[in-house]
Amino acid sequence: YNLFVQHPSRVCRMAAPVVRGVIFGSARLGMHSLFALARPEAGLQARRFASRMMAQGAQWEVVGGEQTGGLLVRSGRALDSEALGARLSTGARVEELERAGERLRYKRLSGGGPDEGWVTLRLSEKVLLRPLDDGTDAAAAAAAPPAAAAAAAAGSGVPAPAPAAACGSGADMLKQQRWAVVGRGTNDIVRRLLEMLRSKGREVRHIDPYGSSGPGVAGSLSELPPEVIVDVVNLCARPDLGEKVIVDCGLRGIRNVFIQPGAASEAIRKSCIDGGIAVHEGCVLVEMR
Repeated sequence: YNLFVQHPSRVCRMAAPVVRGVIFGSARLGMHSLFALARPEAGLQARRFASRMMAQGAQWEVVGGEQTGGLLVRSGRALDSEALGARLSTGARVEELERAGERLRYKRLSGGGPDEGWVTLRLSEKVLLRPLDDGTDAAAAAAAPPAAAAAAAAGSGVPAPAPAAACGSGADMLKQQRWAVVGRGTNDIVRRLLEMLRSKGREVRHIDPYGSSGPGVAGSLSELPPEVIVDVVNLCARPDLGEKVIVDCGLRGIRNVFIQPGAASEAIRKSCIDGGIAVHEGCVLVEMR
């Protein structure tokens, strides 16, 4: 939780309730920041509220991992962080300490497994943990994929479609509609990839982690708006940059990575396997003809 102090003479417009000078959001919807006017009594109320919220973290039940002996637990948020020795058992109950996309840092309340760590909330359409809540829309949003949760939180009433499930082959990936090509904008191969995919009627986003394409092109998947859905990431960048891309794939629920020649590494392959992400190594320019 974070506490922000606003000077009382300035206007602070927030889409959140105001109670006794404290502007706050629901922790169950992932809004973990508190905003208070600079009056001392308001700041004290905010600190008390923060302490109370931290003591009442959302609770989750493990519903996945039946066939693997429980859920894989890692020491950090990244999918390539150290895996802990034991798995979090199916049926275990945990308290939420922190949430980043589809990654959850927890404290174990019951069941077997590590006392604390990071787990994945869902793999493709498979829910691994479900929120123990009062059945409100907040619980549904917490369990939804990132884009669906964003649409529900925005009050659209119609959840956005989720990314495609993990494909069984490269040929299946090539059939998907929504792509993100990750690579340097000045690279001829990257330009040809963008042109080919668009010529085949695909929806394509360009991600340039090198920053060579100007301010109008995102530098990472995390910079894309939450409502943007990506079915396949076409990776055409250095492996050290690709490893960060795989982490973002896990956080956005992207389950397919098509790796161009020279962009793969053992660390990338391992992160994809651990995160339930399908991988195909090949060349879109050759295989999509």
